[in-house]
Amino acid sequence: AEQKKAELLAQAAAEEARKIAATDAAAAKAAAAKAQLAGTLMAEATKRMKAASTTAEPRDTVDIIVSAPIRLSVKPAPVASAATTSSKP
Repeated sequence: AEQKKAELLAQAAAEEARKIAATDAAAAKAAAAKAQLAGTLMAEATKRMKAASTTAEPRDTVDIIVSAPIRLSVKPAPVASAATTSSKP
């Protein structure tokens, strides 16, 4: 009777160990998927940051020397992707 009880306990322990192993495997797969997603998001963010830095870099430097005081106004170029709406009467 005690041997039967010990066998049942051993089977229960083995089954629980299998469940824990299966859970750990599932957790490892989920962690790997999250790590892959994080890597993808990081690559996209790096790409966007590089594009923004390239856009923000000054392209031309000009030295202007004049003999009399003048007023100079520099305006940014219009953004090509922005939709312009003008109402001309």
